[in-house]
Amino acid sequence: MLAALLLAAGAAAAASPAITDFKTSPVAFAYPPPRAFSASSAAAYPCGGADPGARVPYPLSGGRISIDAATLAANVNIMYANKTAPTLFHDFSTYTDTVLDMSVGEWCAPGPDFAALGQKAGTNATLLIIYQFYGNDSNPTYYTCADVTLVEPAAYAQPAFTCSNTSAILNVAAPADSLVLHGSNFTGAQAGADGENVTISSTPSAALAAPSTLAAVSGSASAKASAAKSAAASASASAKASGARALTAGAGAAALALLAALALSA
Repeated sequence: MLAALLLAAGAAAAASPAITDFKTSPVAFAYPPPRAFSASSAAAYPCGGADPGARVPYPLSGGRISIDAATLAANVNIMYANKTAPTLFHDFSTYTDTVLDMSVGEWCAPGPDFAALGQKAGTNATLLIIYQFYGNDSNPTYYTCADVTLVEPAAYAQPAFTCSNTSAILNVAAPADSLVLHGSNFTGAQAGADGENVTISSTPSAALAAPSTLAAVSGSASAKASAAKSAAASASASAKASGARALTAGAGAAALALLAALALSA
């Protein structure tokens, strides 16, 4: 509840942004490196209208992703496709829970366990973020991708990149309320893996040494309460007093509505 109040207060304090306000994707991969961004095509599925970029090596297991949010975001979903140049939204499969709300800042978390998902070294893969602006009544969906080539963990040399959680709010849906998409790349190896094989930190922290230091919070009432407490602590008195409204849509309804919209557009 407190996290919702802080989000609403922040949204009330500033006009809802437009995609044309940004020169880079307002929610984007910091690592792996993202594809190019164009505001005019950011709503084009599956990758915001951008062609594949330079591929970087990425481990079959034990990899991390880093996401940077430059605005309040909602319904953030991370997916992958084991294709060089996926052209359909349904080429992608989900691998973690929906982030219902995310404030400005960085979020670092484990990437897909490609080995557990049946992938092999040498495979090209594409990671996808879909997101919406928080508090935007028209609520368009935007897309951004990153391109990798899978390698054995022993052959992977992790580059230097910031891995920290600085978003004051990270409200994560329970698996039952998350968007789940079994794309054309879905195999039996993924059965039961969606929303269950990634841990997510709900509170800001210092740079993380390893994915194992992240706290699992999906569907956890105590973890969500911790996130709300952290968010409240970071809010100024004036922001709290500015007046806030609770989120009106339930997590499950939001995920179903987003899935329906995507199915119609694909």
